[in-house]
Amino acid sequence: MCVDNDGVFKSQALRHVGMIDLRLPALITLVKGWAKAHDINDPTNRTINSFALTLLVVHHLQQCLPAVLPPLAEILCPDPEVRSATL
Repeated sequence: MCVDNDGVFKSQALRHVGMIDLRLPALITLVKGWAKAHDINDPTNRTINSFALTLLVVHHLQQCLPAVLPPLAEILCPDPEVRSATL
């Protein structure tokens, strides 16, 4: 997800995605806890940061069969005409 490095927008977008399926925040917390326990959630040591872990969880839930989450473009920009113009 690349949005001109706008942290506020990214946070709001992920919060919106988390409201689609209420299991998402719990799964993200679980994955972050697992990563911290294995010392791979510390970007100062050149490991994965929390935002990247969150995107990995979202991607996984989009790839499941059946998909738990739709593509982010459909969630964040529901109008197909606007979406195709921005892609």
